[in-house]
Amino acid sequence: MKSIRTIIVLMLVAMVWLSGKSQGTVVYEYPAMLALEKPWDVSVYGGLGYQSPLGKLHDNFGGAMMFQVGVTAGYKRLRGKLEVAYSQPSLRNKNIFNVPDSIGLDGNRFPKQGNSNASATHLLGNFQLGYTVWRNEKLEITPNAGVHYNSYRWDVENYSWSKADSEVYTRHILNAERRTLTSWSWIASVDVDLKLSTHTTLGDVSSKSSWLRFTAWVSGSNFTKCDPSVKGCNIGLTANYMFRM
Repeated sequence: MKSIRTIIVLMLVAMVWLSGKSQGTVVYEYPAMLALEKPWDVSVYGGLGYQSPLGKLHDNFGGAMMFQVGVTAGYKRLRGKLEVAYSQPSLRNKNIFNVPDSIGLDGNRFPKQGNSNASATHLLGNFQLGYTVWRNEKLEITPNAGVHYNSYRWDVENYSWSKADSEVYTRHILNAERRTLTSWSWIASVDVDLKLSTHTTLGDVSSKSSWLRFTAWVSGSNFTKCDPSVKGCNIGLTANYMFRM
């Protein structure tokens, strides 16, 4: 019985070996894999993160979760990436554009404009260039820098006030309008990529791999439409699943 089991095991091992050989799938050590890899690659990724404003920007907007998608193209250690993100931060300032209040005959002050939304729509986009400073079989670290687009959108309401005989003031909504703040500025980030799996095929000398990308970033903002203008920074941390081809 032992000899039969031994023969069966040897047959199974041989079948697995022959199957792997016929498919042309080979597992290599890291230096050999580098020799097989093409000098260029393209990656797509998507995930979640959190961004928070700093400076005077924090007086107007709160932090928020963000959704992100991106694409990276690389040649050897050089990297270029394009990213788009979306979030809905809360509005911390009820009168960002500093519209003067109405003043009643009795000296009371009444706002002429206010936010009709509790949160804003925040769209972010950036293009960055980077260089991979650390690279081994499972880990890559790449600092980046580039240009950053920043846009906040929300609705405001314009008010008028009337006073009844009961000495009670009543607010009337005259109209609503969409307000937008946009800014072009700088951004810097560090990508930490952790490899999950790799599939290498000798037939066309191609390699595909799955990664987890963690990115810490900081970007500048300068909104001149506010009165006074608002300057500050956004900092954020994102986690993405990435597929590299």
